[in-house]
Amino acid sequence: ESSIDTPESLTLEFRTGITPTTALFGSVRWVPWSQFVVDPALFAPLSNVPLAFFEDDRITYSLGIGQAITKNVSVFGILGYESETGSRTGNLNPADGFLRYTVGTTIKHDRATLTIAGRYTDIGDAKTVPSTSPRTPGAFGNFTDSSAFTSSVRLGIDLN
Repeated sequence: ESSIDTPESLTLEFRTGITPTTALFGSVRWVPWSQFVVDPALFAPLSNVPLAFFEDDRITYSLGIGQAITKNVSVFGILGYESETGSRTGNLNPADGFLRYTVGTTIKHDRATLTIAGRYTDIGDAKTVPSTSPRTPGAFGNFTDSSAFTSSVRLGIDLN
């Protein structure tokens, strides 16, 4: 049995109107990831390396713009950034910084709100920590030019 404690974070968000139908928004988020370790007892004998960890804390920046097309339809774009640290990482999360682009739309009808978005993330390069286990000596990952595309659909219903 293992327990995992995720670190607390601090996020500063802002939003301001540029015109009556255009909004600028963003955030700066700091997470002390150097305090985070996933090291289950069953995994430790296999690798002698934690399953997940970060050597450094991270600051993530986000900047977006939203535009109302009609009273019930709006579109948005968001740029996100987290700098590379050059530090090693665990095998469960082989990432070191990113640049991400998100586009989406929100549609409102009566008490329902539907948001559809797509995100492309340039994850870049990362190296995971070599294992010191006799079963997998020196095994590690060298990830280069990594990227991801994700999509999301959110349906909200106002019950008031």
